[in-house]
Amino acid sequence: MSRKWKSIDGIYSPPMFQIKKGSEVKIFVSTNGDLDKFDNNLFGLDIILNQWAYPYLQKEVKPFKLLKYNKNNSQFEAILKYLKKSNELDELQLLCKDLMILFNNEGFEIINWKVESINN
Repeated sequence: MSRKWKSIDGIYSPPMFQIKKGSEVKIFVSTNGDLDKFDNNLFGLDIILNQWAYPYLQKEVKPFKLLKYNKNNSQFEAILKYLKKSNELDELQLLCKDLMILFNNEGFEIINWKVESINN
């Protein structure tokens, strides 16, 4: 299995809109892999998105609630609602990094990541 470690700088750009607690965002992610096969090998990507958390000050922070998820071969889109919003961290960037690592370990990578505001 070939692993190509791609820089997040070529994939992720911070949102150009304000995000706060209660904001809803839609992420569009394209990969060069088979997400159905990925889901069959591990557990569903929807579960990962819904349960994702990051460590901060010796606590696990779960910033999002998954509202909607659609997958099509090598792409997915998800609507996430912010339960908490850090003033110091970009939670979407952390999520992108974690997904990049997870996918890379399965032999494929993110080729496109876009975020749009649903509400503010």
